[in-house]
Amino acid sequence: RRQVDNVMLDNRFWSFREPGWHYKGRVSKVRELAGRVARDDGFDLPISLRSISVDGYGIDPTRVAIVRDRVKDDDRQVIFGYASPEYVILPNVRIADALDELTGMFPLETMALLGDGEIYFVTLDMGVDEVGGEAVRQYLAAVNYHDGGHAFRFIVTPVRVGCQNTLITGLKQASVTNVIEHIGDA
Repeated sequence: RRQVDNVMLDNRFWSFREPGWHYKGRVSKVRELAGRVARDDGFDLPISLRSISVDGYGIDPTRVAIVRDRVKDDDRQVIFGYASPEYVILPNVRIADALDELTGMFPLETMALLGDGEIYFVTLDMGVDEVGGEAVRQYLAAVNYHDGGHAFRFIVTPVRVGCQNTLITGLKQASVTNVIEHIGDA
């Protein structure tokens, strides 16, 4: 498995109201739709499955490589991981478009790519709940991994996800987690 650095591909980070601690990306003072942000800010990456061949042995029918092709600001092709041929790529923009249905009720809060784009997350603001007499803001986060080793996740968490560290914390503190495997009609 690749080590995912706590960096963002060409500052691909979007936030409502407040910048992230890293001051990368774009901060919006107005609410926006996730699908539009995903398209306009470059979150829709060209990711595909490629056959794996070994010199002298041909193609390995049991594994495929998950590859991000070149993008405007990064001329490299990057292998994110390996998976079975049943693995289905869930495009980032498809997730964002689906979340647009919820943004009337739960506004878009953050969106980012981590590493070379192998992790994509979107956070929606679910508002404030009272827990034990304390006001606690809750977030719905959609986390998409393109590494062949992790499933897509929806989580409800009190953590505003804005980087790798807050993603890890948000996953650990999630009160609800829904997992969708990257197989079949994901």
